[in-house]
Amino acid sequence: MRFLNIFFPFKKQRSFLNEKLWHRFSIVSFAVCVVLCFFFNCYWLNNIMPERPFLNVSIKYNLKDYTKSSSSEIINTIASFTDGYRVGCLTKTKVKPIPSYVMNKTVCNSDIPSKIRSVARTFIKSNPSIIKANEDQVVSDMEKMIAEDKETRYCFINQGANCTSDKIVAYERNIIFYLEVFFASFGLTYLFALIIHVMYFNGLIFILYGADIEK
Repeated sequence: MRFLNIFFPFKKQRSFLNEKLWHRFSIVSFAVCVVLCFFFNCYWLNNIMPERPFLNVSIKYNLKDYTKSSSSEIINTIASFTDGYRVGCLTKTKVKPIPSYVMNKTVCNSDIPSKIRSVARTFIKSNPSIIKANEDQVVSDMEKMIAEDKETRYCFINQGANCTSDKIVAYERNIIFYLEVFFASFGLTYLFALIIHVMYFNGLIFILYGADIEK
């Protein structure tokens, strides 16, 4: 039964220790640390928890299909594509998030050849590193890439995405994702509490009072 005591932090030998001011302070500090630990774990896991397609995230559409069905009058579909959703690269096992600054340097249009000059102009504005580039040169480079393509091109994607337009997806986390974060955070926090409990009673208290502090 003594083994079960580790599952109930600060319950063991409380009657005697409650008379000690430093012990009562330890209890309050412990409670505060547990709460802070839980919220830290939630924040941490919210950022590192794998986002798995059709399990804990819902895929809305991919960039290629979205742009293909959009009006060519929308010179760059990126703004509406990312509006309200997370963006990532779809792999076999998960969705790898793509930073917003990478998407902001990407330009997509449903009919690039007919809007190529406007697309080039938007591309130059979205990429400060080539802001001084000659518009005609950018148009010429784009036309060469289009001519070399084996299928219709809808996007000029920033290399930082390391993904193709048919694999770039807009998605959102579902309730399963947040339940995973909650229960994982709870488990890690409880593990933290157990470790503190063992260190406190089987370490500090044992050193100060020995095995039986009631005597």
